[in-house]
Amino acid sequence: MNKRELAEVLTFVCACFPQFEATEQTVIAWGLLLSDYHFEDVKEAILNFVRERNSAFAPTISQVIAETKAIMAKRLKDKTNIKLFKDLRKELTWKRRPVALVEQFEKAIKAK
Repeated sequence: MNKRELAEVLTFVCACFPQFEATEQTVIAWGLLLSDYHFEDVKEAILNFVRERNSAFAPTISQVIAETKAIMAKRLKDKTNIKLFKDLRKELTWKRRPVALVEQFEKAIKAK
């Protein structure tokens, strides 16, 4: 995440939580701790926090990171499932088996 994106994130947090102060130290800390994460993931994490928690307090940086990691893990799982589905489709097409693709996909996901 770059500085412009960090500014957008902190501006959004300030707009949602008026008591949150983006001090110089806060900007530095959030910038360092979020630099390895993608802007879209961090933005989604904060949106999730605002939507799902009825909190009067802004999320801590650790809460933002935890939610960002959960978003990344879900996306990875989804990509893995899509790849698994494509691999199964390719295998079934190649072997020309009359097997229900959906059943095979569900079995493969349960086995993971």
